[in-house]
Amino acid sequence: MQIRNLHRTGWPSNCYLVYEGSDAVVIDPSAHVRELTAALAEAGLSLRAILLTHGHFDHILSLDTLRDATGAKAYLHRGDADFPGDAAKSCYLTLIGRDIRHRAADVLLEGGEVVQFGRLTFTVLHTPGHTGGCVCYRAGDALFTGDTLFAEGYGRTDLPGGDPAALRQSLARLTAMRDEPLTIYPGHGELSGLADAVAML
Repeated sequence: MQIRNLHRTGWPSNCYLVYEGSDAVVIDPSAHVRELTAALAEAGLSLRAILLTHGHFDHILSLDTLRDATGAKAYLHRGDADFPGDAAKSCYLTLIGRDIRHRAADVLLEGGEVVQFGRLTFTVLHTPGHTGGCVCYRAGDALFTGDTLFAEGYGRTDLPGGDPAALRQSLARLTAMRDEPLTIYPGHGELSGLADAVAML
């Protein structure tokens, strides 16, 4: 499995292209769609799915244009189901003052699923707190943590869907995994070993 971060081509949120053979998924499409489709074409990849860690605007910027360009379905936890179509909840209005809306996700997740896209397999961990529908996606020794956990901190809870008590429980769940040799790929900032990241909490 190979992982590329395309965050420098769009908003300063991490956007991961994950692929094995010709099968690919994009996690949090914040990069420009032209950069995403160019990266797919360059490596001869077929986009099998778009995985969203949560519904805030800076993680879904290219959601609709990428779906239109590739036909890939978008996956989002049920707790954030209405965020793409609600500019207040997604924080488009709050943080950039624009009423931008996206179509609803194609597939709603509950947490606990194992989803497979060709050669790629992800386990869905529901980690609410930053929003009610935050998830982490685990693939082998990679853990895509969105805004739940960063290399040196964790997501804020003062935006729509935030819940400090829920976040504490989610971080405790990730801390309990610290002995596993996992690398976290967060929604912002640099990657880190899980053990190192939870030691900063």
